[in-house]
Amino acid sequence: MKASAKKNQVKELTERQKVILEIIAQNPFIAAKAVAEKVAAKTAVTDKTVMNDITRLKQMGILSRKGSKDSKWVIAEKEA
Repeated sequence: MKASAKKNQVKELTERQKVILEIIAQNPFIAAKAVAEKVAAKTAVTDKTVMNDITRLKQMGILSRKGSKDSKWVIAEKEA
């Protein structure tokens, strides 16, 4: 996917998805469950809703997980 297409997708993110990316940017080694708990506390949604948002961000190619034992999140915009 071209960088310009990814930038267009970023404009389409929900506020909750932006919060997810901010939390991950602060700590790329954070577990998905911990992200879900933090976002759910801030936005009054369930952990499952946040996990669905994380899945959507991965499907959009904006977020991925690299590594196995000491894996970390990678936000696509930072690579470009």
